[in-house]
Amino acid sequence: MATIRKLRNKWQAQVRLKGMKPIARSFDKKADAVDWACVTESKVTTGTYVDPRVADNISLSKLIDLYTDRVKQQGRVSGPEMSRLKRLRCALGEFSLSGLSVYNLSQYRDQRLLEANPATVIHELSLLLRLLRCAGTDFGIPLPQGVPSVRLPKMPRGRVRRLSGDEEQRLVDAANDDPELSDIIIVAINCATRRSELLAVQRQDIDLERRTLTLTKTKNGLSRVVPLPMAALEAFKRRLSGSDKPFSISASRLSQRFADISKKAGIYGLRFHDLRHEAVSRLFEMGLTTVEVAAISGHQSLSMLQRYTHIKPEHLVRRLIKLS
Repeated sequence: MATIRKLRNKWQAQVRLKGMKPIARSFDKKADAVDWACVTESKVTTGTYVDPRVADNISLSKLIDLYTDRVKQQGRVSGPEMSRLKRLRCALGEFSLSGLSVYNLSQYRDQRLLEANPATVIHELSLLLRLLRCAGTDFGIPLPQGVPSVRLPKMPRGRVRRLSGDEEQRLVDAANDDPELSDIIIVAINCATRRSELLAVQRQDIDLERRTLTLTKTKNGLSRVVPLPMAALEAFKRRLSGSDKPFSISASRLSQRFADISKKAGIYGLRFHDLRHEAVSRLFEMGLTTVEVAAISGHQSLSMLQRYTHIKPEHLVRRLIKLS
């Protein structure tokens, strides 16, 4: 039942709900108060009403705490994700969940694009939107206006850096004085693994008899089994002679050492992550189907897989000659 009354210089609409405290809002015009009361009563009758007071009293910072506690309990803590959550907390943490608007998110996007590349901003906004969806589905905090929509930046074109000529051999030769790094490079080129996935591998993840590698700590949280070509298999055999963990180098140290040996080999413009691009492209050049390549690389969408694939023109020429 709705009540409309004049209170000071405003018109107050109050809707009484069974089992809940009355909801009230004030308006400059009586017609607006009447309209709001009618809409609210209709939502209550149809069961679609969401009490905004819950989301009003929960900040984004509090939601981040709830989410962080949950992923820690599930053992799904990710360094990059924690870093993104920290940035979101600093920029938007004081907003209540009901106070976060499309305008706020758009401002955040535009400011971040001045500081970071589009892919980074996409990751941060995607995480934020996932958090807001989790508020209702996982923590019982429904948003009165739903999850705000915001236009994500356009994904930049994928890098097109592949190994050419004798660069692979020069890279391996330059790493001769660092056997661990040499084996990491061999596995990365043959298995299309991400750096974080490779460094998280344990002895029990490697099945030498079946020639498979099980990756449990992946970017999307889904484990996958990767076949081991002979070169990768031999690399793991060398690494398993002592420790339970094949690779003990840190991610930052790996990137630095890779940059050092690339320079030593006279190879420029190559990043460690480019080895994953190289591996995916080679899988396609070997004739594997999209589904087979995705099963190895872990890509969940064709568009992302296409960004990683750069088949060399000379390979296409050889295939056309064979078919003609």
